[in-house]
Amino acid sequence: MKRRSGGQVLVDGLIGNGVSHVFCVPGESYLCVLDALYDRQEEIQIITCRQEGGAAYMAEAVGKLTGRPGVCFVSRGPGASNAMIGIHTAFQDSTPLLLFIGQVPRSCTGREAFQELDYRKVYNGVAKAVIRINDATCIPEQLGMAWKCAMQGRPGPVVVELPEDMLSDQICDEIQPPEKINFPAPTTEDIKDFATMLEVSRRPILLVGGAGWTPEATTALTRFSEKHQIPVCTAFRRSDCFDNTHPNYIGEMGLAPDPNLVERVQQSDLLIAVASRLGDMTTSNYESLLPPDRTNCNPNQQLVHVYADAQEIGRVFRPDLGITSSPHAFLENVSSLPTCNRDRTLFITEAHQAYLRWIHLERNTESELRVDRIMDFLRSRLTKDAILTVGAGSYSIWPQRNYQFRHFRTFLGST
Repeated sequence: MKRRSGGQVLVDGLIGNGVSHVFCVPGESYLCVLDALYDRQEEIQIITCRQEGGAAYMAEAVGKLTGRPGVCFVSRGPGASNAMIGIHTAFQDSTPLLLFIGQVPRSCTGREAFQELDYRKVYNGVAKAVIRINDATCIPEQLGMAWKCAMQGRPGPVVVELPEDMLSDQICDEIQPPEKINFPAPTTEDIKDFATMLEVSRRPILLVGGAGWTPEATTALTRFSEKHQIPVCTAFRRSDCFDNTHPNYIGEMGLAPDPNLVERVQQSDLLIAVASRLGDMTTSNYESLLPPDRTNCNPNQQLVHVYADAQEIGRVFRPDLGITSSPHAFLENVSSLPTCNRDRTLFITEAHQAYLRWIHLERNTESELRVDRIMDFLRSRLTKDAILTVGAGSYSIWPQRNYQFRHFRTFLGST
């Protein structure tokens, strides 16, 4: 059996998982990985960046646009610290990502060697998990564990420590096939309870966003919305989950949302939140949704929260029905439910027309810079698959509020 270095085993594992691009700032602490990448450059492309924050952001963008972990390599100490902003974005936006950090040799661990950091402490609360690989023979197993952790449940970034001497160890090991990723699905009882709630609802609203979306899931969402006549609004920076030009679309619950949309969401008798965490940016600092303990709540509203990670359900707002499921599995199941005889055409039409009035409303009319007209221009000129990126400042309100996203995975943002 051919002997391979730990760096070669790791690169073989990434290729086996379908990784086609790696972003990095080269460093001496993972030279064996760089050598292995060079040897396999026909199968995996390495993008060298000027700064680790940019490399991490690029990997985060890949995770958002593919639904599979973006991959970033950085050196220890300053390199790992610079990458943190991209990892924080991936954590808050539930983006699958793998950050590999070259670490000091195993014999130096815990002695405050040059640029040594304890990444379990450094990345506590920033990454979903931190994994240290001390034995090259464990690379296939622990790479598989990191890959699954990044994708299953609530997706997120996983940090993997690579002691530099471990990467040069020579081992005899067969190339392992990638592990299968399993996603949760609703139970029969979940679908039955949901069907009962939907049957009596007069003003249901779908609030969609978060992570775990696929092209198949967005197709199922459209089918479910049309079949059961349910309007759709999107969560903060997730407007590309549903075609904004669709007659069932009623706006984004993000920064500075339309007050009419907020009122409609509050007054709906069934709010169906799919894959959104219901965080502060989607709920206007937790004020736009009205849980039962608020004096100004809507006592007739029921909340259904669908999320792939059971720990997120009820974390902010306690739902009347919590369903642990990927968005695709849930929407495929509920799309097959029989339709009720209730006609919600007027309810949807009024909400959609209010949305159109909101995005076309003239704003900052006294300013020499008419951003509202810039957004009109972009809506009319950009192709539906054009990708827009925004920062985290209040200026990002303009594209979030005024642009119409028409294609899945065309919206990127940072924290």
